[in-house]
Amino acid sequence: MNAQEVYRTYVVPQSFGCRLCGYASTSQRVVEQHLRVSHPHLFDGPSADPPAPPAGPTPPAPATTRTESTAAGGAPVVLYTDAGTWHNDTGRQHSVFAVWDGRTRSIVIEEELPGSTNNEAEYAAIIAALELSRAQGLTGVLIRSDSQLCVNQINGLWQVREARLRPLRERAAKLLREVQGHIEWVPRGQNQAGIYLEKKYKR
Repeated sequence: MNAQEVYRTYVVPQSFGCRLCGYASTSQRVVEQHLRVSHPHLFDGPSADPPAPPAGPTPPAPATTRTESTAAGGAPVVLYTDAGTWHNDTGRQHSVFAVWDGRTRSIVIEEELPGSTNNEAEYAAIIAALELSRAQGLTGVLIRSDSQLCVNQINGLWQVREARLRPLRERAAKLLREVQGHIEWVPRGQNQAGIYLEKKYKR
């Protein structure tokens, strides 16, 4: 099956889940990456009728093989995240987040989040980067964000006073522990994801 056939067959629309193992994400791109990492056999066979998804209770997700998250010279893989709110062509505000991968030196995730606040979008970017790391089996990844609020809340330095941010903080902190990663603040001018969004949307 080609990639598009696999995605149409095994990605649950809107909820961004994997029909085979129940893996779930907030991002279509991350689920697609999960399929490539955890179910590579789907992409190897001929384009034929795919096997039916398993019936009954969803089995637990298989353990992903962990790989050390290192780049050239043994440095950790770095993922930059950022989000912002702009007016689109209709004059309405929309939030966009992006993840920049230090290995490819390019944007690997970019999504719109209608109805989200800027802080929610910042959290969504961090969560997407961590889910991508987990899907790729990385450990020791370094997340860099220019959101002092998100970074300090995830690191336990600041309290989460806004109720709607608490589940996002807990999810981000849990994912960070799972991939044995770290998150740190960087100035906006050094945030590669932010530089990309700034150029694209002309802040």
